[in-house]
Amino acid sequence: MRQLYSSEGLSKTTLVSQTILKAVSSSSQPTSSAAQPAVGTIVNRPQGAWVVTFERNLYNGYKVTPKYYKYYGNGLWEVWVKEINTQDYPYVTVDQYTGNFHG
Repeated sequence: MRQLYSSEGLSKTTLVSQTILKAVSSSSQPTSSAAQPAVGTIVNRPQGAWVVTFERNLYNGYKVTPKYYKYYGNGLWEVWVKEINTQDYPYVTVDQYTGNFHG
């Protein structure tokens, strides 16, 4: 094993450090149970546990319900609502990873 490390110019410590860095960087990325849709995809209701919580908070705070969602990318969804005609602009944008939304 010693020859493997020396022939590649890597020490055992370096290999262990690289393994740890890979594990930390991959586990710190937000994940979703479903694959992300293509940017611009419009759906009546996305998949995920965050949707129920978001819709409840949106209704409790503003008394509006989603009409449809448009995927913006990076876990962000634009949301149009039934009660208010915002024409070409979404009523709010929601982050599926945090549940935070603003409009």
